[in-house]
Amino acid sequence: MTLQLTGVLVLIASPGDTQQERASVREAINNWNINSGRRMGVALLPWLYEHSAVPTLGDRPQAIINSQAVDRADVVVAFFDSRLGTDTGVSVSGTAEEIQRAHALGKPVHVYFSNEDVPREADLDQQVALRDFRQGLQDSGLLGDYNDPQDLAGQVVRALAA
Repeated sequence: MTLQLTGVLVLIASPGDTQQERASVREAINNWNINSGRRMGVALLPWLYEHSAVPTLGDRPQAIINSQAVDRADVVVAFFDSRLGTDTGVSVSGTAEEIQRAHALGKPVHVYFSNEDVPREADLDQQVALRDFRQGLQDSGLLGDYNDPQDLAGQVVRALAA
């Protein structure tokens, strides 16, 4: 039997040191779709650049991601571990640019920061940049914290289902 569902495109935005978090959030969204989405008539569609971006020439990489994901997304979920990410020439990082663009477009944006211990080999400059970025966001709304990838995934699903 065919079921009509409303699709909600969820951009998962984060720097490169969050592979475990990205996998946990994607799995939790997929589980929510199976366990609750059908009953509610909603399908949460996670957009992760490593799975969804289409290689295209003609603009800087972040601008292409913005047009393929940020501009089309219904909601953005962003999270950080110990890195802010790489400067795009427009913003301090790709993830920061995605957050700022989505917010400027009036889209819901949920931002989380890790409480996990910072690895010994972590880049100190990245930690300082991340701290400064977080402080800059604090006047824009309520920020979340997470203790591990599973904690983050649970919080993200609760935010999306609210």
